[in-house]
Amino acid sequence: MKDYLRCVVANRFCLLGIILVLCGLCNYRFGPVEDIKMFLSFMATEAGFMFLGATGFGVETFRAYRRTKNHIQRFGKVGDDFYYKSYCGKSGYKLAIKENTAVR
Repeated sequence: MKDYLRCVVANRFCLLGIILVLCGLCNYRFGPVEDIKMFLSFMATEAGFMFLGATGFGVETFRAYRRTKNHIQRFGKVGDDFYYKSYCGKSGYKLAIKENTAVR
């Protein structure tokens, strides 16, 4: 769970989605009921869910992170042919590389 949360923070779009959903829901729940405020809360929540859906709730970032971390533990380094094309995959890859260099 700790690694997954670290991956969510590393993937900026997933983090933005979570922040938008929480802001939209809190504003909708605890604020006075006004038409424009409800509309903005709804739009923030919808945008947040779109970001979360597009990033797959951080699952691809977490998979890339685990795969890269296991590869480093197994072989000691990452070769040139080890890469990801998507932003989510690159975020997980960079996080694993960053943690590996911080440990040394």
